[in-house]
Amino acid sequence: MTTGAIYRRYNGKAALFGDVVKPALDMFERLAGSAFALNEKRRAAGRMNESWTQSLETLQLAFKKIYEQRDLVKILLTKSDGTVYADFLHDFIEENFSKSYQFMVDLEKRGMCKLKLTYLEYHILLTSFWMAIAEVVIHDFTLDEALAFAEKITLFYAWDKLIEF
Repeated sequence: MTTGAIYRRYNGKAALFGDVVKPALDMFERLAGSAFALNEKRRAAGRMNESWTQSLETLQLAFKKIYEQRDLVKILLTKSDGTVYADFLHDFIEENFSKSYQFMVDLEKRGMCKLKLTYLEYHILLTSFWMAIAEVVIHDFTLDEALAFAEKITLFYAWDKLIEF
């Protein structure tokens, strides 16, 4: 394929980059959406405590989904400078933090949990949690290494000690 053929199809490098990483973007959207849907189901059933008993399993499933698009995720995380996706991880975290924090505050108002974190503390921890996940891809862990590391991430981020259900 020639450069001319590429630019007849795409409006420039940014459009080409966006098309290349779209499957990774879609995967992150589905990942976040399914996590929120699962927590909403747990809230409705009064079973939020399952969030902690299944957190390792949930993180390992997330790694499996991420690794289905591993090469594109790595491109998105490491090669997006100069594109609209340059701040993808930051923007993804911010959007999901806002939803997550509001969900936790709502649970606390309903007497369904005790949040032992301030807004900023929760933000910092959730940001570093997602950064740990991203670093696994950036540093070329194999899927088996990522799945094993998920246990350490789960232990390090002892969410059950900071959010009681």
